[in-house]
Order: sequence, then C-alpha cells, then structure tokens
Amino acid sequence: MAAKMIIFFILGVLLLIVGYLLQVITAGFGIWTNTAYSLGALSLAFYVYWNRTSIRLMFSRRSARYGAVSLVYVLAFVGILALAGLFGERHHHRWDLTKSKTHSIALQSRQQLDRLNKDTLDLTVNVFYRGEDDRRSKQSLIDLLDTYGYYSKRFKYELTDIDRNPLLAMQLGITSTSAIIITYGGKQEKIYSDQESKITNAVAKLLGGSVPGRKGTVFFVTGHGEPELTQGEAFNYGDAKAAVEEQIGPVQELLLATVQAVPDSCEILVVAGPEKDFLPAELETITKYLEGGGKALFLVEPFMAGDLMPFLGHYGVKLGDDLVIDMLRGAVGSPFAFLVNKYPTHDITRFFDVGTVFDMARSVSPDSSLPAGISAEAFLKTSEKSYAEPDRAQLQEHFDEVARKALDEGREVPIGVAVTLSGAALVKEDTTAEAAAADSAAGELEKEARLVVIGDRDFISNAYLGQLGNRDLLLNCLRWLKGQTDQITIAPKETENTPMMLQRSDMLTMGLVGVVLLPLSIIFTGFFIWVRRRSKR
Repeated sequence: MAAKMIIFFILGVLLLIVGYLLQVITAGFGIWTNTAYSLGALSLAFYVYWNRTSIRLMFSRRSARYGAVSLVYVLAFVGILALAGLFGERHHHRWDLTKSKTHSIALQSRQQLDRLNKDTLDLTVNVFYRGEDDRRSKQSLIDLLDTYGYYSKRFKYELTDIDRNPLLAMQLGITSTSAIIITYGGKQEKIYSDQESKITNAVAKLLGGSVPGRKGTVFFVTGHGEPELTQGEAFNYGDAKAAVEEQIGPVQELLLATVQAVPDSCEILVVAGPEKDFLPAELETITKYLEGGGKALFLVEPFMAGDLMPFLGHYGVKLGDDLVIDMLRGAVGSPFAFLVNKYPTHDITRFFDVGTVFDMARSVSPDSSLPAGISAEAFLKTSEKSYAEPDRAQLQEHFDEVARKALDEGREVPIGVAVTLSGAALVKEDTTAEAAAADSAAGELEKEARLVVIGDRDFISNAYLGQLGNRDLLLNCLRWLKGQTDQITIAPKETENTPMMLQRSDMLTMGLVGVVLLPLSIIFTGFFIWVRRRSKR
C-alpha cells in the first residue's frame, strides 16, 4: 500500500512546480496559481500522514540524524551566502587597486555628485547608439556612467537605440550617436565627448556651477631667454601651448619691451622661465597690469632673473635664491628631479591624488609678514627630507654635505605659492593718501589681482608635461587665476602597461616549482599519512 501512495508525493511535487510556473508566467498569484499550490500542499500532507510511522522510524536512525545535521549546516551556509549577497547588493563598496585609478572618478566629479545628493531631483544621462556593435563600442562610457551612479543614487543613465526609438531621438534633436544629453530639473546640456571632464563640467553647469569661458587670451612673455612655444625640442612649450589652447583660450607671445601696456585682451600673463633680467620699464608694465586686476603666472628657474626676487617680494612672495634637492622623493641618482605629492589645502590642488614631477626647482614661500590686502598660500611642498641650498659652489664641489643636510636637517620646502591681491596691495608704494582715496572713490581698490609663482619652468616643458599630474597642474593654475575653481580640469586616465619581463632562469624556476616540487610534496604528504596510519594499527 505504501508503494502505491508514492503517487501522492509525485503529484504534490508536480503541482508545486506547476504553481511556480504559473506564478512566473502571470507575474502574480492568480486563482489557478493558488489552486495548484493548495492541491500540491494537500497531496504532500496526505502522503506524510499516511506514511507517518515509516517516516518516524526513518528519521530515528543514526544515518538520518547525521543527514539532518548536514542538511541544517547546508541550509545555514546557503542562508549566510544569501544574506551576504543581499547586504552586498544594498551596501556594496568598491576598491580601485589600479595604479592610475582607472576605475574611479576624480574628486571634482565626486564633489559635484555630493551637490546632487543634497537635492531631490534626479539627473539623467541619455546615451544613444545604433545597433549592438555600436553599443559595444560605448562600453567604456557605460562603465564610467556606472561609476558615477555608484557615488550618487540620483545619477541615472539610459541607453537608447535610435533605430528602435526614433521618436525620442527626434524629440531631443539627436542625429548622431556621438551626442550625449544630460537632463536635470527641466534643463539640458548636450555634449559630444565621453571624457569625464566634459561630463562633470556639464553636470556642474546644470547644478549652477560656472562654465569655462574663452573671452581672453593667454600671453606668454618673451625676450628674456624663455623657452619657445614650439614642438620638437624637449624643453620648449609646444605641448603646453596646445593644452592651454584646448582648455583655456588662445595663446599669443608678448614682447614686453615693445609695448607700453599689456593688451586689454590679455586674461592671463605667463612669465615662464626667463633667463635674463627684465628692463625697469617692463616691470613697470607688469605692475600696472596687476594694479588693474590682472592675473599672472610666474615660473622662475633657480639662479635666473634675479630682479624678479624684489619684484615678487612686493607682492608677499619670498623667492629663494637657491636650488632644492629632495632625498626622499628624488629620482634615482639625481635628487634635483623629484616628485611632489604634498599638497596643502588649496583650490588649485584640492582634486589632486597624483604626483607632479619637477626638475631643478627653487624655493618659493609666502612672506612671513604680508602687507595689507595680500593673501598668500603655499600649495606645493617637497618631502620632509629636502633642503634648499643657496651656494652653487657647494652644490658642485661638496654635494655629499648638502645631501647629508637634507637627511639630517631636512624639512618640507614650498616651491609654489598662490597670491590674491586686493585693496591697498594694488596701489603702488609711492601713491599719496589723496590719490589712494580718489582711487577708492572711483572703485579702483575693489579690483582683485591674482598671482601664481612656481620655482620651476621645466615641469610644463615638452619633456615633462605628460608625466603624472603636470598637465593638470598647469591648467589648474590657469583656471584658478581666471576664478573658475569649479572647472578644475580632469585629465583622461590612461591604462598603464606594466609588462613582466622574465629571464630564462625565472621561467625554469617556475616550471620546476609548478611541475615537479608541488606534485612531489603532495605525494610525499599522502605517503607520510599512510605510513603513520599503518603504524598505529
């Protein structure tokens, strides 16, 4: 009789399976789904009731108890995995272990997403493609948008096939799959680039941030032995010129000795690596430019252009007549070339998580007693094992002593200073009180000038601009001078190729370990255990 009742067990299982299939198909619990579940449960219950004595005897055996305990362990293990998966889905965290942070977004992007998180509206990015091949070609963009979404639940993106949904593309005015539409609060931005900097700048604009303008020209001063704005030579500025023209604005050269004033179209004046002193009239021209609220970047090489020391000292910048060595971050065999990764809090370097490379730099620091209307902050510092040596003969003839000083008496040496000038700081020292009062009444004292002074000219040369964060540092300095701190540039990340070069001896060692030693160790362990067990019998 018991054998015949097995049909109720089979029928019950089949009815439960049918009920599950109906639930999936109908996406819910309907009358047929509930009926199948109920009949299946009744059939199984009838089978258990009819065979209750046999089932009780079966579970009273030792093997059944061991099996039940094993089943409990298995269910507990599966339950722990399910809970861990559910927790990880809701509270997951990423660790980007790549050296170049390929799978992360910049701090600037995260800052914009923090602003988005404080609002109640979602930001939507529409990406368009045509066919599966085109969609696969946009995988890097999709991965980037996934990373944005990881940092903000209010950042959404949608993928749209133009061929399958031409109406949406028509409504948004999309004729090319290279276009990306970003929508927020009824406002839209259209960009044609999948670079992180372009996406973040568009998000910043939609959230109320400033957008980079191209109204003015960046003038590079010439006539004092400055590097040329050409390609080819390693220490020229051709790459820097191209980067500035792409991100900031047009670039021109300016021979100060031939003009009476800096052109009105000049938005930023760059004094990059002069070797010779300036004429008094040229310094007067720069002074008038700054008095009018001008913006200037000075890159001053060690032991060159000595007249800039008193000139910049008038604006609260102490330009050291020295050469900096770094024994901790210096290049192998040459501590004159070193890596800087000490960034005091400042708008120029607030998004930096990479180093910058300098070669032959001098110290630049804020004056200990700043005049009224001047605010100066150091934003670049070497490591704590650095030393600024003013004696050139000591550097050439007794470098070991200088290196020992850096190791024993070393300290962090600032090599970059950002200065804000306002009010009385923009009035020349010989200005009378009556003239200053008149200027104030006319609104002249309300202007603000900005200076950035860095003790090295080589870091923006063709040889160094592409290394680590050098390009970003140059562009960030110019952005800060323009007052566009929300538009600090983000360089595209490049996947670093780090091949492993194995010698023939290394390959033989790996083969010996993997093919011979590991199998032999396993065999020996098994043989040892077998001998031990036989000896105990």
